[in-house]
Amino acid sequence: MAECAIPAEHHISRYCKPTSLRADGTPSGVAFRLRNEPYLSVNWLEYAHPGSRPEQMAEVRHCFQNKGFRVASTGIFAVLRVERVVSHVFDTSGYKLSAVHKPEGKDPSHSGLFGYTFSDEDDLIADLIAQTIIERHPAKV
Repeated sequence: MAECAIPAEHHISRYCKPTSLRADGTPSGVAFRLRNEPYLSVNWLEYAHPGSRPEQMAEVRHCFQNKGFRVASTGIFAVLRVERVVSHVFDTSGYKLSAVHKPEGKDPSHSGLFGYTFSDEDDLIADLIAQTIIERHPAKV
């Protein structure tokens, strides 16, 4: 499938390393900072699997494993609703984010959050994204 916008009512997930988690286990903005890439890598959950959230998360974990990406046993996947992320960031900062499907060979649900770059406001945008997390799932089960 070619690149396309992810529908506003759909969900994305982001792997959060243990070092990006607060003491209470919630992801901090650190998990949503750009790391030498033009966009924030996420996974489109409804594309990963049309079924339940546990089935979607199992598919995302499977893709990470197929890519050889190591996840820590204490890491988590944060789930965000596209519409909530986009509206919260825009209403608070004026930055217009967009979620775009960017499939990769071993990760067909791979996607990106676009609209912020390496700048002085990266930390602000990352913190705003973290505020919109609606679910957390273990990286390993």
